[in-house]
Amino acid sequence: MHSFSQIYFLKTSFLKLIIVLTSVVFSLNLKAQETKDEIISEIIEQYLENADEDIDFAELELDLKYFAENPLDLNEVEREELQRLRFLTELQINSILSYRQQFGLFMHIFELQAVRGIDRETWHYLRHFVSLKSEGEPQALRLRDFYRIGRHELMPRYTRILEQQRGYDPDDPKYLGSPDYLRFRYLYTLGTRVSYGITAEKDAGEEFFRGSQKSGFDYYSAHLFVQDVAGLDKIAVGDYQFQAGQGLIMASGLGFGKSPDVVNIARSARGLLPYRSANENQFLRGAAATGSFENLEATAFFSYKAVDGNLDATDTLDEEESKFASLNYSGYHRTPGEFADKDALQETVFGGNLIYRPNSGAAIGATALRTSYDLPLQPSGQPYDMFDFSGTQFSNFSVDYSWLYRNFYFFGEAGVDGNFTPGFLSGVLLSLSNHVDGAVAYRHYPKNFQALYGNSMKESGRVMNERGVYVATQIKLLPKVQLRAYADHYRFPWLRYRVDAPSHGNDYLVELSYTKRKHYEMYLRYRDETKQQNTPSESNSLNVLQDIRRRSLRYHFKIDVSKWWNFASRIELSRFDQEEAAPSNGFLCYQNVGYRIPRSRWTFRARYTFFDIEDFNARIYTFENDVLYAFSIPFFQHEGLRYYILTKYQMNRYISFWLRFARTRLYN
Repeated sequence: MHSFSQIYFLKTSFLKLIIVLTSVVFSLNLKAQETKDEIISEIIEQYLENADEDIDFAELELDLKYFAENPLDLNEVEREELQRLRFLTELQINSILSYRQQFGLFMHIFELQAVRGIDRETWHYLRHFVSLKSEGEPQALRLRDFYRIGRHELMPRYTRILEQQRGYDPDDPKYLGSPDYLRFRYLYTLGTRVSYGITAEKDAGEEFFRGSQKSGFDYYSAHLFVQDVAGLDKIAVGDYQFQAGQGLIMASGLGFGKSPDVVNIARSARGLLPYRSANENQFLRGAAATGSFENLEATAFFSYKAVDGNLDATDTLDEEESKFASLNYSGYHRTPGEFADKDALQETVFGGNLIYRPNSGAAIGATALRTSYDLPLQPSGQPYDMFDFSGTQFSNFSVDYSWLYRNFYFFGEAGVDGNFTPGFLSGVLLSLSNHVDGAVAYRHYPKNFQALYGNSMKESGRVMNERGVYVATQIKLLPKVQLRAYADHYRFPWLRYRVDAPSHGNDYLVELSYTKRKHYEMYLRYRDETKQQNTPSESNSLNVLQDIRRRSLRYHFKIDVSKWWNFASRIELSRFDQEEAAPSNGFLCYQNVGYRIPRSRWTFRARYTFFDIEDFNARIYTFENDVLYAFSIPFFQHEGLRYYILTKYQMNRYISFWLRFARTRLYN
């Protein structure tokens, strides 16, 4: 173990190194040029740090990568295609379409800077995904188009931790399989009109072509998705996702929560979409179709698939009755217990959606669905899950709306479950001027509201037992200086896991950024979150609630000094406070270096991180660059060093190789 003086010396030396590098790059005045891979990483990082751990962002990266290589034609693009970029708000999308309608065709992509609501950062991102050249997709699908202009993508991936892990001890193994992680994906796309492919995955610890997995991979997924064929707008067969309204009762697939993109909180009702992720949950498997007539759009969907569940077999006088206590969303089948939960239940979901659009700025939708299982759900009986769903089937119905009125975008969704318990979400996006945008939203999900496929705006967990008010603003203080902030106040009317009474909390974020796009960018971000949690009482067995507070302060600096070199530096402090206990603190800093060898096919990225964090409560998360369609966001605690090296070799326009090596050293 290193002494305190050694740790202090390393910390201060590394901090000085960052300061020196920052000073050097400030003095440079070379033309910056980010690669599209770096732009995509920047966009994903905004959403990844506050996302649920089991979310696979490959779907977002697939869309961004496709439009980076096949830019959208500004003079032909439609609303649904712009929605797939995700970082655009509904107000910004409408501004682009309204500008084109009012002033005619765009003459140059720089003209986007004159569109109301397109700030400097949005313009910087958007220019990488749009152009003024149509890709010329065929008006009617022909067989020869599948070979002439279609895109085939084949991607195998392998990951392994090199050191011996406790779970794989040969003398006392915990896991059934090897520590190798394997993923295979084949994907074919024809513009945005056709997509089909297969994804297979084996998690570390799962068996492969032996034992419990004689069929090879633990997870297989296949899909076929076609647009504008046989008189229908969309047809999906196999695995697919469906997103309706604000996601109150149906939002399978990828969904985002709060992020530094503070005013982008309104969900886009994107409808039927292909499912190409390796996440083993939150998708539908079966068939669905969407058709339209004038201003009315209708979708019908059906899904039948096996899902994981924790079974509980109870002996009765007549026979052994099987029930399940909860659904298992981890996707891991490494131990005998985890494998016993695999495909334990058969889930059936069917329903439909209607959307009426009286004009381009308004929409009213209705969604109905029914979900059933072949075994009854019987919650554990703990007080906190008293109002959870029980039984074999339940239903949901909702009505959603969106309305654009001048510089205001109103949105919301209200629904009921099979017991007629209501829940709703409503909000508005505001563009008060060219310099000020805002957002306000209120959510109300009763303690007994049931929506297993719901994924609307929330603090955590499922769409139930929560009320909250969210307020955000984005202000351009100066041409290159922007202030972002949000405040989220919420209450939990009933008990939660490790919270034995109704509770409340709040979450604040403030970010000040300075951007000079052809030179550098930096931001200073402060976040403060307070929640309530059990505190064991010494006098009796009852728990009382205490406030726990997490604060973080981050300074981030990034510069692209040339078309070959870029640097990024970060310093972050964290603090965790709880009543009647000493606070814990954390410190992390890193230095990023990116380099593309001139006139070469090689690209390199590297990071060196130092951290000194007292315990798990003060942990700090950081986004790390990874190989294509892989995402890494480790958390840090204790004292140590971490570095990684990522390289990409572009053999030709069709083949690229990615390799990443990362290592962590802990002093204790």
